[in-house]
Amino acid sequence: MNFFGDKKKIKAGIEEYVISLKAAYNSESLFPLQEICSDAGIELLQSRIGTTWAFKLARGQRGIIYDLNLPEYALLYNLTKKVGHHLLGHFEGEPPIYIVEAEAHYFAEAAVGNSF
Repeated sequence: MNFFGDKKKIKAGIEEYVISLKAAYNSESLFPLQEICSDAGIELLQSRIGTTWAFKLARGQRGIIYDLNLPEYALLYNLTKKVGHHLLGHFEGEPPIYIVEAEAHYFAEAAVGNSF
């Protein structure tokens, strides 16, 4: 799912998508990160890399590598942003990086907020 076009429409479309995900998981407040990852086949892997990385391998395996030593909110926001990359289809084509980063940011902001 990619939302190319007007910035306001992109953000509104992603916000609606996140609301529908929360509704599908009966979660109005907290974003159901682990449940969504499990259902989407996104493996969460702990590491000591100091950041988070999303990946998709040639054989279709998908995952996110993350460092538990990150501050709690930064970890939640970054994990959710990486889930956004997966769910928005950013590994299926080659859209410009500024578009995929903006979309993933909108996804995380809609899912968990933005208090940075």
